Amino acid sequence: MRLSSAGVKRFYNPVRLNFTEWGNWETSILEAVGNRKALLMTYPQAEASGGLFSNLRAVLGDDKMLWVACPELPDVNEHRGMHRRVRNFVRDRDDIVIVAVGGGSVIDLAKVMSLARSQVDFEDIFTERIAAGKHIDRLSHVPVVAVPTTAGTGSEVTPWAAVWDTQSKKKWSVQGRSLWPERAILDPSLSASCPREVTRNSALDALSHSFEAIWNVNHNPVSDVLAVAAAKGVLRHLPTVIAQDPRDGGDDEKALLLARTGLSVASLRAGLAFSNTETALAHAISYRITIEQGVKHGAACSFSLPRVLRLALEQADPTRDALFQEIFSDFMTADKLAGRRPREPYEYLEHFLNEDAGVSTALEDYGISGEVEFQERIRQALWHRRGRNFLLAAHLKR
Repeated sequence: MRLSSAGVKRFYNPVRLNFTEWGNWETSILEAVGNRKALLMTYPQAEASGGLFSNLRAVLGDDKMLWVACPELPDVNEHRGMHRRVRNFVRDRDDIVIVAVGGGSVIDLAKVMSLARSQVDFEDIFTERIAAGKHIDRLSHVPVVAVPTTAGTGSEVTPWAAVWDTQSKKKWSVQGRSLWPERAILDPSLSASCPREVTRNSALDALSHSFEAIWNVNHNPVSDVLAVAAAKGVLRHLPTVIAQDPRDGGDDEKALLLARTGLSVASLRAGLAFSNTETALAHAISYRITIEQGVKHGAACSFSLPRVLRLALEQADPTRDALFQEIFSDFMTADKLAGRRPREPYEYLEHFLNEDAGVSTALEDYGISGEVEFQERIRQALWHRRGRNFLLAAHLKR
């Protein structure tokens, strides 16, 4: 959604959605692929782990499936070699579709690799588009069917992708109309085998997307509704998923199923929200922490949320304040019923992260010496492309 010259806001998302019942994702993939040949991109452990990979082979058939293993955190140097391989696969063929099965890194990589159809060398794409910060709107691309196996990234419904360079300690956000997936297939059962740490970090990424869509200069009525529902979904369901993980002694299968489904819906809503707003200050702060400290993305972009929320609340904006109050309305009601004074939204958020999600919000745990250095990190992040989306960016940079 963007403002037109007449001040009218519009919401746009072209991705076709299949939200399947628990464990019925195979039919949706088969329908999405149709008569085309599938280039399967997935995490490297997929073949060794059997289950999911075997099911995909059974559904698609070896005669219709090519397989490319994706690194856990693809580096720009790995993009170069993979781009050549994919370009050879798709050359002179119109019957190819990329099926990306995995977390955000896999789906982001698939989006970038889809540009191989243009037959433009990756160095040219990287230098002239990605590193230059230009939109990728007119390059021909292979259609992408995104099948997330985590609940949090939202990449399956956005036109964004991340490209990392660990050697130069840089991260680029790629965007453009050529990066929208053709279809997203969501099935909560695909996240059931995720380790606890992956589940938590993915959900915290969705929580960050929710807040970032609200304190964003590009916010709009549609993204607001989606973001509030997404944040409430993560706050409600993540503690249950953590507590009921059978690997940690959980034994309530029904509660776990409902919570996994709730997280998948929350992740989808957050993805749809920021597909039109982009991210903002918390993500701009996080990139340096991930590269320098090796902190997983979900933790890196969520530990600062209480501080950024407090900063947003200090500036009077009744519409934004009302949304933050709505997110924590259940917490406030519980305090009132118990005779306790309701706390500020940022206090509830900090308690949730520390106690319910098990994520520290202490600055020293992220290589930041204290509040003075953190304020300097904020000032630096406000000049980042994503940081400029923060509602108060123009005011704080003065």
